[in-house]
Amino acid sequence: MRFQDAARDGRAVVYAGIQADPLVGRAADLLADADPSLRVMARAVMNGESTDRTTWTGMFPTLFGSTADEAIRDRADALLDVALEVAGRGEAVRSQFRGAIVEELTGRLLARRVPVAAIRRERRILFDGVRAEIHPYDVTVERDGASEAYDCKWGARGISDDVLH
Repeated sequence: MRFQDAARDGRAVVYAGIQADPLVGRAADLLADADPSLRVMARAVMNGESTDRTTWTGMFPTLFGSTADEAIRDRADALLDVALEVAGRGEAVRSQFRGAIVEELTGRLLARRVPVAAIRRERRILFDGVRAEIHPYDVTVERDGASEAYDCKWGARGISDDVLH
């Protein structure tokens, strides 16, 4: 298995601007230390079905209700603010921000267990005898004998059988 940089096309240039937006970093900071319930809440809110804060606080009483721990409620409030900021964007932009946030979060979580220098972005994978997939993987960990590839898009995306190994 080998890696190569993805071509710098128009999509990559536009996406680089989104990845550099401070909102992406703020969201990744909060999500990196969030428990699963906070991550589920943030993902639901970022989908943009509603931008009404009261709607979301009512849907997650264990995070926002009167019996919720104050520290949890404070973390939930901060994450809800960021998630609502993402939700308030138009559908196309919101989708791009969600993907950039998941990618940044993935990189931060991986950096907790592998050297930062081993983590790369936007890389294509070439398997012996199989040409590279058209799309690059968002985050890769490139180490001898222990490489990993992460496709960090918000929704599911099919990966062909020849790449599963």
